[in-house]
This record gives sequence, structure tokens and C-alpha cells, in this order.
Amino acid sequence: MSRLTRIKEQYKDLDVSLLDILENVDPSENRKYLDFIIRMFLSEFENDRTNILLKIGIYLVGTNNLEILNKFHQHCLENRIKKSDIGTYTDWSTLEQVVTEADEIKRKREAEKKIKTIYDENGWMVLIPLSLESAQVYGSNTKWCITQKTHWEDYYRNYKIIYIIDKLGNKKYAISVNYNTEEISGWLSDDTEVNPMFLDIPKEVMSVLHYEVRIRETIYHMIHGKEYSIKKPKKTIGHYGFESPYGFESPYGDIEIPTTDTEIPTTDYISQLDKIMEQYQSLFNDEMLMKFGNILK
Repeated sequence: MSRLTRIKEQYKDLDVSLLDILENVDPSENRKYLDFIIRMFLSEFENDRTNILLKIGIYLVGTNNLEILNKFHQHCLENRIKKSDIGTYTDWSTLEQVVTEADEIKRKREAEKKIKTIYDENGWMVLIPLSLESAQVYGSNTKWCITQKTHWEDYYRNYKIIYIIDKLGNKKYAISVNYNTEEISGWLSDDTEVNPMFLDIPKEVMSVLHYEVRIRETIYHMIHGKEYSIKKPKKTIGHYGFESPYGFESPYGDIEIPTTDTEIPTTDYISQLDKIMEQYQSLFNDEMLMKFGNILK
């Protein structure tokens, strides 16, 4: 027995023709209005009489309900709904809630693809979000403006925003680079601005960041493939936040930062920072030394 045959047996009262339905709305006893009712009914489909039964079904069930059912079916095919047996649902609202949850799962999975991954090793991930959705997904549980729809357009066109995620420690940091002013800022998850050099991150991650911030481009450039430039090394490490707070320049000259796409800062770079830290140790308090030491570990 086919499923349709079984259903017709189960719901015999509903196994009627369209004429049976229209007949029941005729107020006369001898069905003298039935022909008129049929003609008026068909006039509703004058421009397109194909799939009349489908259109009637949509009208009876409801457009919104059918949209929910179609989404439910698609989500089940793509394994986004655990409770896929439609027989376990007793109302449209419960089904709609399940579909909404599956919509969110789909949105997150799609958003996860819209990023540029810069680094993903040893429990640390460095990435640049390339859509509002990816900015929201990877910036969840933060107060960063870029995760808000009202601010996305500004950051998208004028900034490069780099996310640093400590997957093991469940911490998130961000670095913003203003395309117009070249100002570089660091941000904690609560949107507190900090000196990027004092973020509590491994030296390998810091090295990658030092290179990435020098690529002069916005999120818009990255998405649309516009040309970008690599900035020349600054004369002092003051560019990275040392000169302004502490009023000194490096006695060892420039800290060389690579100027090619393939070259990444190495231990020579870290060694120079070690020398500077040792030379100016008296200018740092214990808390600063601890934070700076973490960078050089």
C-alpha cells in the first residue's frame, strides 16, 4: 500500500474533489449557483490555469506555513535538524522554531567560510572577517563595533580588522588598522583599547601580526581584489607603541621588518626586542615586564 493510499484510507472525509468543496458553498438547495461559483473560481486563474490544485493547496495550508515546511525539508536533507521525523511535531510554531535554529546553523557555517585565515596553529587563530556575518560569528561574546550592522560599512571600507583568538584559553583580541591614517590599535573583547604590543599572545602570533598590519588594505580591498601596498619599515619601534608612552627610541637602530610576501619575522627580530627590553628595563614596571616577557617567550 502506497503512502498516499494509506493516508486516503486514514482521512476518508478529506478524500473529496474540488467540485465537492465548491458544491458545499452553494447556498441553494438545487445547486443552481454552482456553475457560477465554478466560473468565478476559474476566473481567479485566468492568466495561468496550470497547477491549479497546487495553488489551492498553498491557499489552504498558508504561504508562511509552506515556506516553513520547505525549509524544514531542505534542512533535513542537509543534516541540520536532529529531530527530522515530521510525525513528532504537533503544531506549526514548534516546527518554525526548529527551522529558525537550523537557519542559524546554516548562517554560521556559511559565515565561517568568509574569512582570510592568517595563522591557525597551537591553539591560536588569526583571521580577518570578510563579511558582517563572519565578523559576528568569530566576534561573538565581544563588544566590538565591527560586529554591529550599523558600524560594519565604516570598518569594511576604511579598516583592516584582525581577530586573534586563543581557542584554548577562550580569549579574543582584535587589531584595527586605519587605511587612511595608518593608525594601529589593539582591542580586548570588552572593547577596551590597548597597546597592541602588550597583548598577551605568543611571539609567533605577534610576528605574524607585525607583518600583516603593514599590508595596506581594507576589508573592501580584500573582497574585491583591489591593489594594496606594503609599507616601508618605520625608523624606530615607536611605531609599535614604545616611543609615545616611554619617550625613547631604539639605540640599536631600525628593527628590520620583512618587505616581501614570503618573508616572516624571525628570531633575529625577537632578539632585537630582547636587547631593547634589557637596555630600558628601568622604564618598565613589573606588570609591564611580565606582559612584555610573555610576548618574547
